[in-house]
Amino acid sequence: MTPAIAAALIREREPRAIVVRDPTQIALAGKAALHAFESLTIRCERPLNVIAVTVASAGRERAFEPREFGRCVARATGLPTFDVYAAERAA
Repeated sequence: MTPAIAAALIREREPRAIVVRDPTQIALAGKAALHAFESLTIRCERPLNVIAVTVASAGRERAFEPREFGRCVARATGLPTFDVYAAERAA
């Protein structure tokens, strides 16, 4: 599911559920994703079972204090969180 495919389906007012194999087949982000998920019924044959999260506390435009950032993500997701730059697991 690409942005172009989603836009075409939204334009056509697709009434049926769109079924993808798994969430890795959905290539949408930001406003395009929000609009697609609001406008279309999208289902996955095999949903992912997320068991952990990785974060990068340093990025091109900003950086976060690694421990606090990891703790915040772990708290928000309820999942084990590992910072790939700081090489540590959030407590």
